[in-house]
Amino acid sequence: MLTWELILFELKPVPDFLLQYAGVLGIMAIVLVLSRNVETSRRTAGFRYALVLGMSGFAISALLARYLPPPSAAPIRFDLLFLAGVIGGWRGGGAAFALIYGARVIFGNGALPIGAGIDMAIIVVGGILMHPWFSRTELADIKPRQVLIVWAGMVTALVTSALFTVWLTQLPSGTVPFALLPYKNAVGSTVRRVVMAPAALLFVSCLFAILRFEALDRRNRRIELIRMRVDPITQLPNRRALLNHVDALLKDPTIQHVTLLTITAQNYADMLLTRGHDWGDKFLLKLNQAIQSEPVHGMLRDFKPNVFLFTDLTLMLVLQKIEAREFDRRGLASALQQELTLTMGAHGPKGAMPLLSLCVAECDRSKHVTSEKALRDVSLHLLNLAPHAGNTVHYLQHNFADSAAHDAQVLARLTTWIDTHSPPLAYQPKCDLSSQKVLGAEALLRMVDNAGNAVPPQEVVALATRHQLLAAFEWCTLERVVQDAYTWMMAGNAKPLSVNISGASLVSADFGHRVRHLMDAHHLPRSAITLELTEVSHSTGHGVCPALRCYFCGRGRGDTGAKRYPGSHGHRPGAGLFVCRGTEH
Repeated sequence: MLTWELILFELKPVPDFLLQYAGVLGIMAIVLVLSRNVETSRRTAGFRYALVLGMSGFAISALLARYLPPPSAAPIRFDLLFLAGVIGGWRGGGAAFALIYGARVIFGNGALPIGAGIDMAIIVVGGILMHPWFSRTELADIKPRQVLIVWAGMVTALVTSALFTVWLTQLPSGTVPFALLPYKNAVGSTVRRVVMAPAALLFVSCLFAILRFEALDRRNRRIELIRMRVDPITQLPNRRALLNHVDALLKDPTIQHVTLLTITAQNYADMLLTRGHDWGDKFLLKLNQAIQSEPVHGMLRDFKPNVFLFTDLTLMLVLQKIEAREFDRRGLASALQQELTLTMGAHGPKGAMPLLSLCVAECDRSKHVTSEKALRDVSLHLLNLAPHAGNTVHYLQHNFADSAAHDAQVLARLTTWIDTHSPPLAYQPKCDLSSQKVLGAEALLRMVDNAGNAVPPQEVVALATRHQLLAAFEWCTLERVVQDAYTWMMAGNAKPLSVNISGASLVSADFGHRVRHLMDAHHLPRSAITLELTEVSHSTGHGVCPALRCYFCGRGRGDTGAKRYPGSHGHRPGAGLFVCRGTEH
């Protein structure tokens, strides 16, 4: 029978209940902090939260059984079961039920396990039934009204389960195997769940406040991450987003081909002068609109195109399921270039129009382990295409990584040549056609790669220039030519030799003194070596080291420039000369 004495008795464990509530909130807060950087779906997050509630119930049951005797050993496992079902659905509720019921069996001295299981099952099923309604709202958008509904549902489930237990105790002994709970304990359990309802409301409110704060933090970080991946002016996905997208495609084993298509305005400078400084941003927006238009999008729809901002002047389309060679075979780039030009011209102002340039290239999954390497190679190729202003469509069918590996190979050999003073030279004879006599020879750079293919000298010189090794390379070449001239002179076959030198070397302060010292050390006359200029801008000799000019030309220090002589090679026997040649090495 319900009496005041029974009510007061069931109120004694209230402080212990509050302490348990605080412990669960602390555990949940710690778990949320530790998993802050772990991105999961709403379903997975709900299961994780339900699992934390179940583990908390297991731990509390163990601690109470160990340290607190009845009636203080009144765990909040029923509250946790209901909330686990609401937040985690049947997966989360089932996991929490297994943990908490297992704790009841392990730490409850084996008393009435079947009755306790039915009691817990009723409560967790009540929570699971509320899960579909609860899951329609994001945790970050939880309102107080929804918290009250969850609390009311929890109290209802707790009281219903308790009343069911009371009903079971009224059955005749032996009717059901679990109808063994004393009536007083069953009534007391019902009273406890009712009088603890206000404290349960506080607990539920605090729990959902913690979950809402964590969800809001995740949402804000996602928004900030999106902002970091979007260009603030054009609102197009930027290079960071491009890198992430290409990385995902390269790691996806189901995607066989990834093709990159860049689109830019080749006459950007002219357009900037005629349309104004803000034309670039407007151009990119208009170009993106043209790409999204039906005629253009229809051409690329089967390849799942994604548009990104590659540079300030360039958009990049990432395409799937097509190779660069297939793009070339179908003529898609040319058709796309024409369609984009027509679309942008139809909706743009009259006057000068941008000249669209397209470049198609394919990622090599075996060599591009990261998107950064692939995009780096694309950028290098685009820079190399700059001189070809007349072409508007380019196909880079070779692997991007091959170019970088090739450059690295040439650079390594270049460094070795400088260190060992052993450039790969070949001597081209200079002949008098009338007398059929050899007048001299010209030292030329002749390099082959690992496959035995010839590497153009211009490529080696360009690479040396980019890495600021040209002066050192030219000097080691000059040393080799002087050594060869000395060797041939000692063998009685002295012939004048010419070697290419850039204007940058000629204007250096100590170059002349070094050349004079080198020639004198080998006892060579001035006529033995001819320096051929590779840059027309320095052919007049302005800025040439006076010591060098005086040495080769035999003039005073007041001379204004090196002397030029006519002829196919500028050679006049008996004198060392400066001659203007082009860029050949």
